[in-house]
Amino acid sequence: MANQDGAAQFVSGNERLARILSDPERRAKVDAIVDEMGLVDRRYRAAAAVLDAAVAATEATVGTEATTAVLKALQQALDTAGAREVGITLTVGGHEVTVPLDRIAPGTRTDRR
Repeated sequence: MANQDGAAQFVSGNERLARILSDPERRAKVDAIVDEMGLVDRRYRAAAAVLDAAVAATEATVGTEATTAVLKALQQALDTAGAREVGITLTVGGHEVTVPLDRIAPGTRTDRR
């Protein structure tokens, strides 16, 4: 910003943000975006918890080594086929959420990008 004599004047990011958010219409838009972000985060956490529980149940049934071996084989086959950024899509609470396969099978990626 410039002062009265035209020289540049530093305005902190916090001050700029406070000015922007002092407009009630903008504030309402920002609040709506933040609320939506929170909702998306909660949906993702719920889907991840469902998937974690399914993996834990599988491990309890067939063992951790067998579960890991199957997940690793699946990931390697998908990598070989050229698939990237593989995820499992779940519908939780009426909303689709995709959780990356790496989330439940860490360390199984063969391309290490």
